[in-house]
Amino acid sequence: MAEQFLKGASSAYIDTIYYPTAESISYKAPFESNIPAESNQGPLANVVTWNKEAGTINLTILHYSGCDYVGNFSKPGGYNITLNGRSGNSIIAKGCYLLEAPQHDQVNGTTELSFGTLSMQFVMAS
Repeated sequence: MAEQFLKGASSAYIDTIYYPTAESISYKAPFESNIPAESNQGPLANVVTWNKEAGTINLTILHYSGCDYVGNFSKPGGYNITLNGRSGNSIIAKGCYLLEAPQHDQVNGTTELSFGTLSMQFVMAS
């Protein structure tokens, strides 16, 4: 029974504005890889290519009275996001950018957001 309190999201702060969220937030951390370089002759000895893949954050925020859901997500990039889990763990992402236009659902009172980021930090509860 106690594990139910360790699962799920509790809130998000996007550019210091509080947003209640749906229980599920999915994310993929940025990933850096160094793979052997290739040439027409095959792999090059002691030469690697550097590749950094951006991380993603997908979340659903819940609407509340007085919040401008369209205007707050109209700039192309530079969002700072803090995601708080029920476990006390947090994810901090800086310099996030929208991967696609936000999808607003007036009937359900939600907005679907997808962000990309190269900077993600995990803060564990103590």
